[in-house]
Amino acid sequence: MMLSNQSAQFPLFGDLLLCVKKWPRGGTMAHAVLMRLLSGERLTQVSYGFHSWRLGAHIHVLAELFFPIERLEVPNPHGGKLVITEYYLSAENIRLLRQCGAV
Repeated sequence: MMLSNQSAQFPLFGDLLLCVKKWPRGGTMAHAVLMRLLSGERLTQVSYGFHSWRLGAHIHVLAELFFPIERLEVPNPHGGKLVITEYYLSAENIRLLRQCGAV
């Protein structure tokens, strides 16, 4: 696993390289969310649980650190008209982050 002061690079928009310079500290909820995303899990607030802040707050922290979190609107598993957001990392970005030593 990479330390918070290490960098990872992966391509974004062709030749442009995006550098993740700062990783969330181990033991934080943002770090726990990132580890789940790096495992390939797709998270919604329902699958994440309600034990801390809203999942969206942790995703926002990761986005501010330039992690390429993807979003998809999905039907609410409890029914109704509301849709919820599913967050994930693409398989390619997971592969590239792993090459950089993320996991």
